[in-house]
Amino acid sequence: IYNIGCAVAVLKMMKFPDDTTRILVQGISRVRIDRYTAAEPYLQAEITRLESRFEDTLETRALARSVVEQFQKLVDLSPHLPDELKLAILNIDDPSRLSDVVFATLNLTIQQRQDALETLGVAERLRKVNALLTQELQTAELSSKITSQVRNEMDKDQREFILRRQLKAIQEELGEVDEQTAETNELRRRIEELQLPEEANKEAQRELDRLQRMPPQAAEYHVARTYLEWII
Repeated sequence: IYNIGCAVAVLKMMKFPDDTTRILVQGISRVRIDRYTAAEPYLQAEITRLESRFEDTLETRALARSVVEQFQKLVDLSPHLPDELKLAILNIDDPSRLSDVVFATLNLTIQQRQDALETLGVAERLRKVNALLTQELQTAELSSKITSQVRNEMDKDQREFILRRQLKAIQEELGEVDEQTAETNELRRRIEELQLPEEANKEAQRELDRLQRMPPQAAEYHVARTYLEWII
């Protein structure tokens, strides 16, 4: 049990069929355990209420503003954080409460949360939450960039696939086969006739699929075609 914790008021208690009990609590203040007075039937202790150390300085105001701005950016980038948090964070005037609310929202380890709880200086707590927000933002921005790139690549590949299917259907309807398709079909027929070992056949089919997707004027097209001819 940590020496510094949080005194809470129990607002609601709910019992469940599996014999578990859940409680809804509201934080009141940070407290320090001075000494334990009983261990049975539950732990009891004498405590001292701890107050945050706050100085209304230019640095503290700047740190608080930075926390608000960074947190709002993080909400925009994080699908698991509701947009309502952006408005809620704007309406917190107390820098101490501001830092605590953001700390509670971030995905942190128990040790990081405990460290925030034990930091009584508001400016120091704001500096710590600012640093964590910077890390979270960098991770969220990179994740968003990767997701966007993957989505764009998927959209491009899907669009090309659909267009090729449409082109193939039109050519079949007209009884036409373009030179590239005819060449690829001929290579595929010749490779199938060879009855290659499984590994070699898999590689040849992969190259055929690549060849079919490449424009004939591409340098790689001739490399792939020569490779397939060599296999044959």
